[in-house]
Amino acid sequence: MSVATLIDVSVTYNGRQALGPIRLQVNSGETTALVGPSGCGKSTALRLLAGLERPTAGQVERHVGKGETAVVFQAPTLAPWETVLNNVALPLRLAGVESDVAREKARAALIRVGLLDAAGLKPAQLSGGMAMRVSIARALSMSPKLVLLDEPFAALDEITRRKLADDVTTLWADARPAVAFVTHSVDEAVFMADKILVMSPAPGRIVHEASVLAGFPRPPHFRTTEIFRRTVEQVSDALAQSMGSS
Repeated sequence: MSVATLIDVSVTYNGRQALGPIRLQVNSGETTALVGPSGCGKSTALRLLAGLERPTAGQVERHVGKGETAVVFQAPTLAPWETVLNNVALPLRLAGVESDVAREKARAALIRVGLLDAAGLKPAQLSGGMAMRVSIARALSMSPKLVLLDEPFAALDEITRRKLADDVTTLWADARPAVAFVTHSVDEAVFMADKILVMSPAPGRIVHEASVLAGFPRPPHFRTTEIFRRTVEQVSDALAQSMGSS
């Protein structure tokens, strides 16, 4: 079932077309990755799906209610004066959830990402990977139907990225929300997504779609399997062609 859909959507900034027209559907229980060159409109597409931006042309359909969309940005955007627990509880409290209930849900979310022991810390005391886990816990605390991630691991080292990718796919396997995320890493897209959409240079259009026929959480050593290597090669070739490379 569709949770959010872009129908023949285009976006123009200052007379310059930045995106589209594109059609993009994010389905319940499905994870979709957007890959493409810088400036092709990947983040714009994510903001449209989130309801944070309006298209210049076309239609955005969102079948989610208030508080059922969670957005995780590249920067963790945590309140530096609050503890980890209070940061995770914040969207619940803003949604009107009683303080004690919000804190209990926040604790449960921290347990899911393995950070309950850090509940009393401030963001400045966290590593980059821990801060991103807190952001993910905050997103999951609302039990969202739609989760949108804009290059959430871009600032992290490769070992931390891989560990977080493993953890996040396990979390998605439990909750199975609709997920769309932006990444510049083809390997990351293939590891984390059911469906990968390759976009052309601006104005971004979807020029290729690849499916990853493997369940969640990914099986052990999935990155060494033939299906992983074959899909990475397929998506990389499509990305190179979209950019006019040989």
